[in-house]
Amino acid sequence: MPIPQLLLGIAGGSGSGKSTVADLLCSGPSKHHICRLTHDSWYHDLPALPRLPDGSGNWDHPDSLENSLL
Repeated sequence: MPIPQLLLGIAGGSGSGKSTVADLLCSGPSKHHICRLTHDSWYHDLPALPRLPDGSGNWDHPDSLENSLL
C-alpha cells in the first residue's frame, strides 16, 4: 500500500508560533516521514537585502526572500 503524501504549509506573522507548531509536528510519531523545508533558509545575501531607513538589512520585507530558489 502506498504511503499517502501531504503538503502542509504553516503561515503567520513574526512570533505567531509557526516554528513551535512545526517542531511539534516533526517530533510526533510520523517524524521519520516528514521533510521540513523552512522559508527562512532562502534569504538573499546581505548586500541584496532591502534596506531600512537606518541602512540595515530589512529581514522582514517580502523581497528579502529569494523565492525563485525555494
